[in-house]
Amino acid sequence: MVDKKHLISRGFKNYLLILFVLLTNISLAQSDSIIEVPSNSFEKVYKTKYPNLHYSYNDLSQTHDYSNNWDFDGDGKNDSLFFIGNGGVHLYFHLQLRLSSDRQTYDFPFLAIDFLNLFTELELDNEGMPNIIQQFVVADFDDDKLPEIYINLDRQSKIPHKWEKKRLTSHLVIIDYSNGRLDLKNYTLKKQ
Repeated sequence: MVDKKHLISRGFKNYLLILFVLLTNISLAQSDSIIEVPSNSFEKVYKTKYPNLHYSYNDLSQTHDYSNNWDFDGDGKNDSLFFIGNGGVHLYFHLQLRLSSDRQTYDFPFLAIDFLNLFTELELDNEGMPNIIQQFVVADFDDDKLPEIYINLDRQSKIPHKWEKKRLTSHLVIIDYSNGRLDLKNYTLKKQ
């Protein structure tokens, strides 16, 4: 025996599905624009702001590729810089570097930020504190003619014990290549 409520419920669901498909097709047919799929890419912004920047974003691997822009180790060859997504609902991207001088990959899972729009100069407020919106800056912070990477971590980010033992205590981090090696340092505030 067939339950009438079940038939009506199933029929109503089918009706709603058909109605949804029809309305969707009608609205798409009337639309002159193509529907854009949201992306975490900064490509459109960078084309205007930094037209010579090499940049790409892979939606599948959630990887921002800033490679071939800067020579961090001073060997005359540009290095590879990536931010790799964690796959979460609120995406964080961690830093990965490949230096051309030693051909090693340096992976920093704890250097993860959620807004990695590139800046080329660190902006300071009236008290000399870095602008909190700037989480990723590439500039020469120590006047050695080589660029460094500035990362502004969230306050809830945990600095691993290994790096704390090396005196990394700040959530304002500088990634610097000096004396033949890559190092993480506390960003020191500039006096105004």
